Amino acid sequence: MIGLQRPNQHRGNDNEPPEIREQNKNQLYTTLTNQYLLPPVESKGVNRQWLVGVYTGNNYRVPLLEFKRFEAELTPGQMKKTGLVNLLYILRKLNALLRERGEHTLGFPDFVIPEESWLVKVARFVDRKNVMEFFTVHLVPLRPLVSDSERVHLGRDLAHHFVFNDNALLENPKVYQTVKEISDSYRRIISRRIDMEEINHARHQLALKITEEESQLKSLLVRASTTIIATANENFNPEAIYIEGDDNTNATRIQLADMTRL
Repeated sequence: MIGLQRPNQHRGNDNEPPEIREQNKNQLYTTLTNQYLLPPVESKGVNRQWLVGVYTGNNYRVPLLEFKRFEAELTPGQMKKTGLVNLLYILRKLNALLRERGEHTLGFPDFVIPEESWLVKVARFVDRKNVMEFFTVHLVPLRPLVSDSERVHLGRDLAHHFVFNDNALLENPKVYQTVKEISDSYRRIISRRIDMEEINHARHQLALKITEEESQLKSLLVRASTTIIATANENFNPEAIYIEGDDNTNATRIQLADMTRL
């Protein structure tokens, strides 16, 4: 058509670095997975936008070779996790820890949780002092303290030592069980609160979807009514309903409204 130009094929990628604009998602993923530790390509949140963020360094990234050297020195016990913790809680804590260190966050929207095993590996790589208390042991000493999270963790650690150091209280099964129940209960509360947030988020998204579907339904009803009237009356002109001050127009509008209600 005269005056109609074919849109640029890569117009949506204009803000991306030129060297990756020609690559599709899978090609970009392959390029990055040779350099960085990535979740599986089908993992939630691993879309083109996120991959571009990894490529540009706007999302936190773990160099693959560095992680492999790090992982090779880990024992199974150093990867053992504490229980009853919601993954969304860990994702938020990990992002907060990265921000405290002046790093970029992982780059996933809230309530979007990437593949679990990848998240666990990144958490172990980042949180070697175990300030999130996600793992059962730390890999490096807590001191020197460089963040508020580390100071909070130290305070909890000192309180534990004040009560239980230089005594055999935790060796008593009853004492150990009561303390463990407190810890487990606290973790369950955290998990349930996150669960409620996720449920409320899902309800909000569903309400938006219902509103969208209702709007679409109204449009479909008007279209169907117009089609039915036009089929039954060959003199029907749908554009005439927009003409003001015409008796036929008013009658047509009434007829269309009646058909839509039916």
